Amino acid sequence: MKVAWTHRARARLRQIHRHIANDQPANADRVVDRLTRRVEQLIEHPHSGRVVEGFLQGDLRELIEAPYRIIYLVGRDRIDILTVRDTRRVLPRRLDEW
Repeated sequence: MKVAWTHRARARLRQIHRHIANDQPANADRVVDRLTRRVEQLIEHPHSGRVVEGFLQGDLRELIEAPYRIIYLVGRDRIDILTVRDTRRVLPRRLDEW
């Protein structure tokens, strides 16, 4: 299975990196690396994440890599990483608001 990062998800990784780098430059690369490595499990196990609570779509899932949640959509031929969000933030109710 192929994994594709959306523009929004890539932008979120850059934001996370910048935010961490303000106080801990050495740690910023490690956090982003940890997040991107976590996604690699989806190549072999696309349904390994849990269904996103509050959404009735079984193909909308998330991996938790504290303190972040990696939200993705399982398609027939690929997995789209939709966004990376802090677990303490409430998700908007609609996908198009992410």
